[in-house]
Amino acid sequence: MSFEHPSPSGDRSRAAPEAGGAGAAGAQRVLAELQQKLDSMPVIEQAKGMLMARFSVDPERAFGLLVRWSQHNNLKLRSLCEALVATAGDTKALDQVIATLQERGSGQAGANPVAGNEVAP
Repeated sequence: MSFEHPSPSGDRSRAAPEAGGAGAAGAQRVLAELQQKLDSMPVIEQAKGMLMARFSVDPERAFGLLVRWSQHNNLKLRSLCEALVATAGDTKALDQVIATLQERGSGQAGANPVAGNEVAP
């Protein structure tokens, strides 16, 4: 498989496939990974926004909480965010999901994730 790239003069030239034998299969894998990341972005941003509003934190801190909870609970970040977003209209359910994530992640029931009871991101 070859890809066309414009040359500085505007002509299209054929580029060689990826080196190392990856070729079309490697390019296909990279495209699939990029598409998955692109598909995950809206739900991650929504969950981040929910945490920003809930805990009055900046985007970096909200993302840090999501990553930490994902790692400590052995969940994919996308799956964790989907669970949070699914509870957006139900405050009690959201409280329960957050409490469960915090408890599993810190070993402290009811630990406040922004009060320093967890390791900083």
